[in-house]
Amino acid sequence: MSKHTPEPWTVVADGPWVCDKGGFTVAIVATSGMSSETLKANARLIAAAPELLAAAKGALAVASSLDGADDDWVAVTALRVAIAKAEGEN
Repeated sequence: MSKHTPEPWTVVADGPWVCDKGGFTVAIVATSGMSSETLKANARLIAAAPELLAAAKGALAVASSLDGADDDWVAVTALRVAIAKAEGEN
């Protein structure tokens, strides 16, 4: 699997474009019929994705080290599923 574009990602001009630190476009968030506020919110979420993935991996490592932490914990399972999805695994 390919690695994602390195962070940081930022929303350009408070609009629906997400760029990496070199100014290259990572994503253009555009769907007809959405308000500009929704487009901006979606762009902010996408821009935060690399940091959210890193935070999820850190949280999983901490949770997995706790006594009794296993797949029965809904949060641990949710973290594993989200991380796998972000990394292109099934």
